Amino acid sequence: FQPQVVMIDVRLGQVDGASLLADFLKHPVSPMCIMITGYASTESAIEALKAGAYDYLTKPVSQGVLFKTLDRCFERIRLETEREQALSALESRNCELEYTNKRLQRLVDSMGELTNSTSVPELCHRLLEKVAYSMGAEGGSVYLREGDQLQLAHSLDPGHAPSIIPMPLNANSVLGRVMEQAEAVLVSDAASSDGLMLSGWSGYRDESLLALPLTGQDDNIIGILSLHTKQQPPFTQQDCNVGRILLAASSETLRAVKALEDLQESRSMLQLIIDSNPDCIRVLDRNRNLTQINPAGLAFIEADCMDQIKRNGCVNSIIDPEYRDAFERLTDGAYNGESGVLECGMTGLRGTHRWVEVNAVPLRDSNQDIIGSLSVTRDITEDKRAKEKARQQELQLMQANKMTALGTLVAGVAHEINNPNQTIQINSGLLMQAWEDAQTILDAHVSAHGPIKLGGLQYEGLQGAHTDLINDIQIGAEQIKIVVDRLRTFARPYDGIHDNIEGASIQLNDAVESAIALLRHVIRKGTDRFHTNLEDNLPALQGNRQQIQQIVINLVLNALEALPDRAHGIRVDTRLNAEQSCVELRVRDEGTGINSEDLDQIMEPFFTTKREQGGTGLGLAIIHSLLQDQGGTIQFESEPGKGTLVVVCLPVAMH
Repeated sequence: FQPQVVMIDVRLGQVDGASLLADFLKHPVSPMCIMITGYASTESAIEALKAGAYDYLTKPVSQGVLFKTLDRCFERIRLETEREQALSALESRNCELEYTNKRLQRLVDSMGELTNSTSVPELCHRLLEKVAYSMGAEGGSVYLREGDQLQLAHSLDPGHAPSIIPMPLNANSVLGRVMEQAEAVLVSDAASSDGLMLSGWSGYRDESLLALPLTGQDDNIIGILSLHTKQQPPFTQQDCNVGRILLAASSETLRAVKALEDLQESRSMLQLIIDSNPDCIRVLDRNRNLTQINPAGLAFIEADCMDQIKRNGCVNSIIDPEYRDAFERLTDGAYNGESGVLECGMTGLRGTHRWVEVNAVPLRDSNQDIIGSLSVTRDITEDKRAKEKARQQELQLMQANKMTALGTLVAGVAHEINNPNQTIQINSGLLMQAWEDAQTILDAHVSAHGPIKLGGLQYEGLQGAHTDLINDIQIGAEQIKIVVDRLRTFARPYDGIHDNIEGASIQLNDAVESAIALLRHVIRKGTDRFHTNLEDNLPALQGNRQQIQQIVINLVLNALEALPDRAHGIRVDTRLNAEQSCVELRVRDEGTGINSEDLDQIMEPFFTTKREQGGTGLGLAIIHSLLQDQGGTIQFESEPGKGTLVVVCLPVAMH
């Protein structure tokens, strides 16, 4: 029994009322005490009040006074009770506010850490850890929407949450309810979960859980965060509200981090494209300093790194000198807002020469101000070679047509010359026979009648001279026939079958003499010093005389064309090379010589250094082809300004 009001008489027999008052007031919940005294003095009343009494009454006590005093006591008790309740409520509220303040402070601290995240996995890890810590949850997971599925980003209890959840989700599942309603789902007690289908995992220590949506632009759900196993269950509405605040702020951070990741991925992809591009990509800043160059660019320049280019400043220096001014104008144009293209040659730091096509454009910022230049340089060496090859093939076709026409012309000319020459040969023979017959008659006439004149000349002087004149005509006609036969043989197409008779033996010296006889007039016009030294008793060759003759003609013509004047000479030798079982044809001239860089190309079709003088570049190419048919080889020794030695080695015939 706990009394609320106690009335104590000052005198209670042997008990002192003041002592009893003191005992009541020592009680943890002391009642209101009213002292009753029979003394009319105020001193006793004052003593009672000082001792802790609420009021005092003087005997005799009337009923009205008593009830009024009790009313005041009960009113006082009511006020005290309300005050205590108010204080208790205030204290409880202060505790709640302090707890909420601490949670909000943790939220603020968490947001600072979340905004420092640089990747989505890192952000999701921190987000789940912070939200779980803020709510005292020991388990949970966070999923992000990736296309038509939810993908696990982080879990506090690995092995429980599936890594991928296909969509659409079951509308009665917790995550499905979040996706459908775009609202948090709070389950304080699974028994009253309003038809929600839980996972049934045995690891839950209570039946309370909380699932919150992560929203993106236009409030689209981009993920879900779920919590379970609260240390002091269940999850409350305040937990839900705090979670909403944190996830709403985190959604902005998540979008920013995803945008940063996308930007980094785009930059990485762009860098990969730049680095994988076979063309040289070069970027200059507004001060024309090199800021970026891709691996292909380093390979073009033949530099190990960009710093090497910066140190040497070698970009302009590797451009061929004749193109440097144009290259500078191209760069200047980019800084003046102009785009341009230049084809030029360049030589890398290690000496590799290329033909390149340089495209230069200005780089502009968002305000369209020029902040640098971008150049893309493409290797067009193979394109150049292909175009040159096509041009050479076109020239080759034209030259082949010319050679065909020339062969037809030579054959026609030889035919036209041969017809009247045959008449001369036949008639000169008849004339010789007629002269021999006439001499007998003329001799008898001179003996009978004395000297006579024929054509204004004394017959005695004509007797030997006339025979010589006719002989000269016959010899000249025979020489014309030989020249015509050689021209017809030279012009006749070689088919490689009928002209290369199995077992046919050829004397190299005969082929050389025949070729020189054809060129005698040309040789006389080209030099005063033409010598031959043909070794006797050379073994026979097996092959085609026409081809060997053509080889000699081409080599002698080349030698004549190399002579600067008639004072410089040519020497043609033949000799046996017993070590190699071959016969050598050696043609040495005192001409201008061949540059070392041209020696590797002189056998290529249409390569010539005398195109302006009508050179076709086919002579040595033809020789090379003919030597392949004959099984021979050719070598060159040349010194610019002193002349060239050509050595042709032809295998001897096998017996």
